[in-house]
Amino acid sequence: MQKKEPLLTSSFHQAYKSTKKIFYCLGQEQGLPIAQWSALKTLWNVDGLTISEMGEKLFIKNSTMTALIDRMERDGLVRRERDPLDRRSVRVFLSEKGACLKDSVPDLEVYFRKTVSSVLSEEEISTLILLLDKMSVGLGNYLENNKNCTLQKENCCP
Repeated sequence: MQKKEPLLTSSFHQAYKSTKKIFYCLGQEQGLPIAQWSALKTLWNVDGLTISEMGEKLFIKNSTMTALIDRMERDGLVRRERDPLDRRSVRVFLSEKGACLKDSVPDLEVYFRKTVSSVLSEEEISTLILLLDKMSVGLGNYLENNKNCTLQKENCCP
């Protein structure tokens, strides 16, 4: 009997679910949901981005990003300011509380890498990062060229 090839979709989905759960647990431990931590980390690197710019960096739709910023503003982590050069645009800045968290909240990336390194070698992690980046770019290009997300019929049975 021939060994069945593992399905890419199943393997990817399982890895995604496990990763999401680990990030959720890490976020819960820190009292900071992973989405807020990701947004803060983005602003710690470049403060004063627009909601659209943040959404692009985090791969989040504008409507979802707006709701996230609403919650973060409510929690005192960020503040919004009109762009002085373009009054239609709103920029998001760290509040004092949001800026202070940079030094007090452990880097979830470090914790996640440590967790992953319990099952993968450093070389495997580096290879995985390269492959995931390549996949992200390739799939991003595919989506850009196929805005309707339709399956290519030439690859399907008649």
